[in-house]
Amino acid sequence: MVAFSDGEDAELSGGGVRCKVLGQSGKILIELITNKTKGNFSEANEDRLTFEVDTIQEVDLQGNVVGKSGPRKHALNSLASQTFTFTKADNVSYYEGIKVVNVNLTAYLSGPQANLDIMVFLFLESGNVTFGNESFSVYKGSLKFNIKVCSAGKHNYK
Repeated sequence: MVAFSDGEDAELSGGGVRCKVLGQSGKILIELITNKTKGNFSEANEDRLTFEVDTIQEVDLQGNVVGKSGPRKHALNSLASQTFTFTKADNVSYYEGIKVVNVNLTAYLSGPQANLDIMVFLFLESGNVTFGNESFSVYKGSLKFNIKVCSAGKHNYK
């Protein structure tokens, strides 16, 4: 897959759903494809949803936020100013044997000194997927997001 330039937007579609990935902020606008909404990502579109990562925080075992102060912050309160690089949509991809359209977004977060990777899967077929010890159904047009935060050489899935 070929990477897009920093900050560019891209679209992917399939299964009756269209997504617009914003290169600045990493927001993903999602709409159902109908005759009246085709390509309409405006807020007035009642068939539109927005996926975004609002904040990133490190927490201890009790769920308390750590690294709120000091020279090295462990949190980022907004991704609005972050520039994302992402791959070209892969229209010939599979997730656990189910055909999907896939795009991956990446941003370097200078405050917490971490990389944020968001993997987006738009299902083109129905089937079952497994996450941990749970199995669940996905349908044509379903979206799945995997989010990975890597810091200081560590690769942790969140």
